[in-house]
Amino acid sequence: MKKKLFQSCLFLALIGLLIIMPVGRVSAQTIGNLQVSNLSNDTVTYSYDQLFAMPQTTVVASEYCYGSLVTNGNWGGVSLTYLLQQSGLGPTVASINFLAQDGYAVSLQIQDALQPDVIIAYQLNGVLLSENLRLVIPEENGNMWIAMIISITMSTTIVSPGSSGGLEVTIPTNTFPPSNSPTPPPTKTPTPTPSFSSSPTASPSTSSSRVQIWNYSTGNSVESSPTIFDGVVYVGSEDGKVYALNAVNGVQIWNYSTGSAVFSSPTVVNGVVYIGSYDDKVYALNATNGNKLWSYRTGGPVVSSPAVVNGVVYIGSYDSKVYALNATSGAQIWNYTTGDYVRSSPEVVDGVVYIGSSDVKVYALNVANGVQIWNYSTGSAVVSSPHVVGGIVYVGTENAKVYALNAVNGVQIWNYSTGNSVESSPTIFDGVVYVGSEDGKVYALNAVNGVQIWNYSTGSAVVSSPHVVGGIVYVGSGDSKVYALNTVNGAQIWNYTTGGYVGSSPDVVGNVVYVGSQDGKVYAINAGSAISSKIPTTYIIAAAAGIITVIVLALALGRRKINLQNNHN
Repeated sequence: MKKKLFQSCLFLALIGLLIIMPVGRVSAQTIGNLQVSNLSNDTVTYSYDQLFAMPQTTVVASEYCYGSLVTNGNWGGVSLTYLLQQSGLGPTVASINFLAQDGYAVSLQIQDALQPDVIIAYQLNGVLLSENLRLVIPEENGNMWIAMIISITMSTTIVSPGSSGGLEVTIPTNTFPPSNSPTPPPTKTPTPTPSFSSSPTASPSTSSSRVQIWNYSTGNSVESSPTIFDGVVYVGSEDGKVYALNAVNGVQIWNYSTGSAVFSSPTVVNGVVYIGSYDDKVYALNATNGNKLWSYRTGGPVVSSPAVVNGVVYIGSYDSKVYALNATSGAQIWNYTTGDYVRSSPEVVDGVVYIGSSDVKVYALNVANGVQIWNYSTGSAVVSSPHVVGGIVYVGTENAKVYALNAVNGVQIWNYSTGNSVESSPTIFDGVVYVGSEDGKVYALNAVNGVQIWNYSTGSAVVSSPHVVGGIVYVGSGDSKVYALNTVNGAQIWNYTTGGYVGSSPDVVGNVVYVGSQDGKVYAINAGSAISSKIPTTYIIAAAAGIITVIVLALALGRRKINLQNNHN
């Protein structure tokens, strides 16, 4: 028994050494080919050598089985996006189907399949996989990590959401559960950053460990804030156009030309894109093809962004008015005249329209007829858009203040003074008000009393409005950067440098940050944590410690065996 234990310990030690030792390229003659088919029924067959010759992407991810860790580390392989693009990926692809040698199959929605950290892996920690090729899809159940892949097929079929989101699994009748793909519960792991870009217009661009997924060049500055709906990015540009872009790869689906610059940000409801233009009009466009459904002419430029509630479009105009329009026909229901132009965008809550005006007032209007319920004079122009949470209206003003007003009667609850104008619109999350200022700072304020929790200094004015998700504040700055800040203490997590002033407000969907810049581009930026392309030092230390322990144990058992033999003799 002791002899077997001794041999087992030595064997484990050797296995441990092999795990952390760099492994060179080995023969792949016994590994089958991978076939990838596109919508034109063209099939490209890749040998293992060809896959190995492609740009390698490395991600760090953990595979779990029934709640237990199976393995983790640096998975190396080919970006699925890169592989599909090489094989004729088209804009109408809706899902990707994978088939394993044993008949096991999975399908992914295209937006899941083309996430930048999804790869076809052929090695783990530098060691070639015994299962040849495996789909690595971080943050998903292990049953999606299909192995022994022999074919990948692009499809126009929309995958029905299942237990793993937009994913489907087909289990072969002769195998249950499939031996190559255990089924764990969802486990969140940091989303890694791959080493490639799927931008249709640019090569990879990084800044402070961010990876640009794609960018799309319009004809002029983009101060409009993107809206992402059903896998499409809708945004306006100062070139006078409204764009619809594929959220995964940035490919243009359609564009519509208005008569002037588009600063307004789109709202998408029931298949219709509502947006304003500097040509004095409010537009309703078909979200699928960009065809105009109707337009309504106000008396001045429209930079306000629409709110659409219960079949009514609410929006402000430079003609000093707030409009309520029928969402189906564009017919005016009512309008309300303030004392100056209205750049602020409305918020509709509990039958009340809240909006600011350059006449220094914040207004509360009856949603049905536009009758004023109350107004509050701030003392300076209100360009910021109100946000209402918990019966409190939060808004910024040009006199450098952030206000909290009672939503029922407009009475001031508190105000906080920044160092310059506040055109940024407040975002309230978990009892904290996040807002930018033209003093170059992003502020976090207590929503109840306005006490500052923290502030973070960027390099220039912040008119972009923060987006808060997953414990991170995403916001743009006039220093051309997009920032990701810790919600708790304001510490910078990362920043990404665009080519111009970022007044656009980010939208975050999944693990992607979408934002516009005055360099004329719309960006899709990976929001995940930075990942080293090398095996993490902690893994090496842990593995080394384990090996040392095993060797010591083996030597101790060996010494004891020798002593027992001597005593016996």
